[in-house]
Amino acid sequence: MWNLVVVLGLLAAVAAAVATTSDDCSHDGHIFELEPDADVSHVTREIEIQGGRICKRFDYGIYRGVAVRLDKADFEKVRATRGIAKWWPIRDHVPAFTGNAAQFAQHARERTRRLVAVDVDDDGGGSGARANVTLSSHVVTQVDRLHAQGLTGKGVKVAIICGGVDYEHEALGGCFGPGCLVSSGANVTGSHAKPTDASIQGTFLASVLAAQPNRLGFTGVAPGITLAVYGLHPAPGSVNMPDDVLVHALDRARADGADVILVTQIGTSVSAQDDLAKAVDRVVASGAVVVAGASNDGIEGPFSQAAPAMVRSAISVGNAQAGVTYGIDDVHQGRYRASGSAEMPDHEATFDFYAAASFETGTQPLPQESLELYALSFDADATNGWCGQLPDDFPDLRDKIVLMGSGVCSHRDNVRQAAQRGVRAALLYQSSGGGSPRVPYFHGSARLAFGVIDARVVRDMLHALGSGSRVTVQLPPADGPTHPLLVPSPPRTSVPAVEASSAWGPSWDLSIKPELLGVGEGVPGAWLRGYGVPDFGTATAAPLIAGIVALILEARGPLDPATIKSLLVMTAEPVMYNNGTGPQEHLAPVAQQGGGLVRAFDAAHCTTVIQPCSLSFNDTENAPRTLSLVVENRGEDQVSYEISHLPALSVYAFTPNDTVAQFPAQLETAAKFAELAFSHDSVSLGPGQSVTVSVTPSPPKGLDARRLPLWSGYVAFNGSDGSLLRVPYQGLSGSIREHRVLHVDAASVTYAGESVRAGATVVLPPRGSGQVTNLTLSVRSRSGLAEIDTRLISVTSPGDGQGWGRQLHGFPMAWEPQLNMEQSLPSTPMAIPWNGRLKGGEYAAPGEYKLAARALRVFGDATNDADWDTSESEAFRIAYARA
Repeated sequence: MWNLVVVLGLLAAVAAAVATTSDDCSHDGHIFELEPDADVSHVTREIEIQGGRICKRFDYGIYRGVAVRLDKADFEKVRATRGIAKWWPIRDHVPAFTGNAAQFAQHARERTRRLVAVDVDDDGGGSGARANVTLSSHVVTQVDRLHAQGLTGKGVKVAIICGGVDYEHEALGGCFGPGCLVSSGANVTGSHAKPTDASIQGTFLASVLAAQPNRLGFTGVAPGITLAVYGLHPAPGSVNMPDDVLVHALDRARADGADVILVTQIGTSVSAQDDLAKAVDRVVASGAVVVAGASNDGIEGPFSQAAPAMVRSAISVGNAQAGVTYGIDDVHQGRYRASGSAEMPDHEATFDFYAAASFETGTQPLPQESLELYALSFDADATNGWCGQLPDDFPDLRDKIVLMGSGVCSHRDNVRQAAQRGVRAALLYQSSGGGSPRVPYFHGSARLAFGVIDARVVRDMLHALGSGSRVTVQLPPADGPTHPLLVPSPPRTSVPAVEASSAWGPSWDLSIKPELLGVGEGVPGAWLRGYGVPDFGTATAAPLIAGIVALILEARGPLDPATIKSLLVMTAEPVMYNNGTGPQEHLAPVAQQGGGLVRAFDAAHCTTVIQPCSLSFNDTENAPRTLSLVVENRGEDQVSYEISHLPALSVYAFTPNDTVAQFPAQLETAAKFAELAFSHDSVSLGPGQSVTVSVTPSPPKGLDARRLPLWSGYVAFNGSDGSLLRVPYQGLSGSIREHRVLHVDAASVTYAGESVRAGATVVLPPRGSGQVTNLTLSVRSRSGLAEIDTRLISVTSPGDGQGWGRQLHGFPMAWEPQLNMEQSLPSTPMAIPWNGRLKGGEYAAPGEYKLAARALRVFGDATNDADWDTSESEAFRIAYARA
């Protein structure tokens, strides 16, 4: 077990192992990792001797440690304490979605009051419930085929680390504890034993993963799992989440026995050496699968993966457009009665009614009395003849409710003409072309009450009228109870494609990301006592993959995370490139789609395993000559494979102006492909046999290496058993190390949000006061930074013997991402607040200075000055406020 001393802010007591004092640890937080044999108590005493104040003690499954405030301590002496191996500053991350229950509480209460109790076995038109609805996202990913085999994820424990889950929702079991769907968990940022304070996103993701039978008739990917929820809730007045809290949640989930951990995406990238990355790696090494959405920052182009998806051991999930999408309408419930026919018995039935009154203020209120139905045609599929003026002999229908189809005319024209002839109420339906019933929108006053019903109900009504029945209709009040109805819409693309918002890889260490694609568009789910189809993108696709992992574990039994990842990636189906103008003739780059769209059935039943799941040939400067794949037959029959190469489009990571190319406007592709040489052109494996296949690439010719082009494709294995397996590969032409990360004007200073002019004086808080400073050093980077250092350079005393200035407190800092994702805007600068404190704990004297940033390039050598870029601010003066 590794030990850890956690120096942090905003981590509350969550277990009996946590002891708390009254100190606030919200400032100067760091994480110190200890050597395996270090004594935590000894390190704690040393920290206290150096002036640190212990806030909390933790007994993690992966880490043991304490929480300490170091604002009055000598950081360098603490870092030198015997037993400390590594350290990191606590970073704040911004969750991709921060909506919570409080924001939507009133909406939820209103929906709860208006919802109609629905029998989920009713598949008629009356209740709006649809039994056994198979979602399109399940069909295109083969989840439905696993469900048909009876697989539900039974026996698998999945943890969600998110903003909390509304476990009282009917689709999530309605309870918490043993025997419930949500059987365990905690609010890891508070003292609650339950994951209270449900969030919109957490509730939705849990339902995509494991929804139980409900009024809409669908289920989640793995409804048979046991679910544990670990709620993340930022401190009051903040949307940020310190990564020590995320580390704790990961460890707590694994310690509680989670087989799969689904983590909500957060807005900041991390390095492979970051504490959060290390925590993910160790959780995966212990046997759990970690799944996360890649992020919805696809517009930022390559290298836009968020944490923790970009961690090498995690499964990063992109978002594909594939299949039917859904909407959810709140519909009223009407009733009709047919009587008086000699040909059919009297009967009555309910029907879904889309009232227009709540959509168009000009419409009249719905009549509450029972009205006789009048049909202009007894053929529900016929087009009516209302285009133009109504006939002069049009009957007086003021005491009737008129059934009218649209035909080749618009509903708008029909309603207006009917209103001119005194019609008070109408039921509209689509009489040609099919389609889902929707309430039409009218400009101005329609002057009659109307709504829309499904054509299936219309056929029943017309059959009764044609049989001689008198049909009367009772309409509901506009403010009466409603129930949700799932409404499908046609696919947005003719073939699957990567959604434009889905984040691109690779990670800055050139690991292949994302691993694969799920479906994150138009997927319905639970929505705080109701239902909705939110646009969460990759965050929606991630629980689909987590659920598929649970189905695979149920089908195949225990598997290590690397094998599960390989099964998912090698059975996925690559999709064609689409830049928004339609499918192109080449496969999308691996940096956009990984292995492609997941195929759950194939992954669950594939008898061959190929590892590793992908091949990264790095950049030209660090490229291995050859990489190897191990192909293993775990089945009971002999299988032969033909090995071939499927190239994908190459793409320039940078523009000619030396900035990361945004997608799709700046992203330039090239139909230039690598060539691959294999040690075997074919292999034949008996049961239990394996073979190593070496892959040697020749990068494509004719690419501009200064713009760091990514080239990629797939090593394809075409099996005699009918299988087709593909392993993605990727390389980069050029040298990332030679790519400048800071331009000369990258550093600037702001005070209270305003730029500081040359020669201006800024006032810092009193020394040692702990007050928030208004002075910020802004650093605009062109790419990820392997390390960043900051210095204070004296203008009045340049020969002070300090060399290149005095180092600021807390620096150097290992790794900063390309962007400050707090605002999620391209080229947003990294903001470094400074209160005058220098390395060693002392404060700079009043005077005239420059602030400077020095950044180590990706893959750079910290001992080589040529691998560092430097930028200095304008000169300004500092003074301190009086205490």
